Parts: sequence; C-alpha cells; structure tokens
Amino acid sequence: MSQDDIFMSDEGNQWFKRNRDAIIDQNRFDWPIKIIETLKEKEKIKRILELGCANGWRLDRIRDMFQGNVELYGSDASKEAVTDGISRYSDLRLKQGLLSEIPFDL
Repeated sequence: MSQDDIFMSDEGNQWFKRNRDAIIDQNRFDWPIKIIETLKEKEKIKRILELGCANGWRLDRIRDMFQGNVELYGSDASKEAVTDGISRYSDLRLKQGLLSEIPFDL
C-alpha cells in the first residue's frame, strides 16, 4: 500500500479530526494569509488553488480579502475535511485529492 493510499483511506481524515478546532480559529496567525495581504495588484489574480486545504478555512479568509472577486479551488486528501468545507463554504470549489493527482483541470 502506497503512502498516497494510506493518506486517502484514513490518515487524512485522522489529521483533520485532530486539528479541526485549531484550523477554524479565525484569530490565529497564518503565514500564507500574511503574504497574500502584502501582494500588490490583487485585482490581477483571478484564480487560487490551495493544495492540502483541509476544509477550505484559508480559502474562506482569502475570499474575504479579495471581496469575492476570485475563483477559489481547494483539494485535500481528507474526505471528511472536504465534506465539512462544502457544508461551511458552499461557494468554494473543493474536491478530495492528492498532490500527486490534482483533481482540477485549470
């Protein structure tokens, strides 16, 4: 069984269960968010893909920064995380997938 198989079958879900409360905390510091805040000419960015997005919490914060003027895609190995994200953030395009096989054709 490959590492990808292990992560897709259950380890991705276990990671999400262990970290769900921490990642949803809107007040926590996040380097990727900080870096995006410093970008000039955000209006030129039309699409963002986050690989390993958990339930899309970061994409939700990014959407607010772009005032909804950006297409947001996310992929995570955890089916539970993706399902949770779809229920929380219905406007995000979330799919279960691995880095080795990105589930979007952008």
